[in-house]
Amino acid sequence: MKPEQGSEDSITLVEGERYYDLPCDLVQIRWPLHDVTNGLYIQKYPGGFEELRNAQSQPANYTGQPSEAAISPIDGTLYINRTPTAGEVGKEYEYFYWKDTGLSKASDVFPFSDVVFRAMVPVVSELWRYNQNNRYTSGMANVNYGRAIRALKQEPRDTSWIKRPSGVPYTNPLGFSPFSDA
Repeated sequence: MKPEQGSEDSITLVEGERYYDLPCDLVQIRWPLHDVTNGLYIQKYPGGFEELRNAQSQPANYTGQPSEAAISPIDGTLYINRTPTAGEVGKEYEYFYWKDTGLSKASDVFPFSDVVFRAMVPVVSELWRYNQNNRYTSGMANVNYGRAIRALKQEPRDTSWIKRPSGVPYTNPLGFSPFSDA
């Protein structure tokens, strides 16, 4: 997670309620949800929303302490596997999530480094050139896409583009091997 990319929120269990609203900027929940007061967790249902709904032929029969949940693809709410009863009311589950980042204030920062931003400028200009003139230099765009992706993933550049043939020792007239780790 990058700086300013994460946030936290919580849900509070309500009697008879299975669906809970999630933040509008949520991209991905970082499971599990945690009730820090009682040491309880709600895990991600392994099969997803559809399987959770299909596993419960009579959802009204599943009541009590929830232990699993899934996000509904229909309305983006959190659907828990058990309907809370009076004994579970008021339990608060905290969770971290990755949020959608947007730049709305002058003080906002990109969720990635300046190196990524600078690498994407030529790519965007190539796309603009294509849209304006139907001209595109794919080689230039591919080089800069690669730069941006490496910077975003924080991967170092390859030290050599020479690939070592399998089973064949590499000898060099200068006495060194580009493949040695030393």
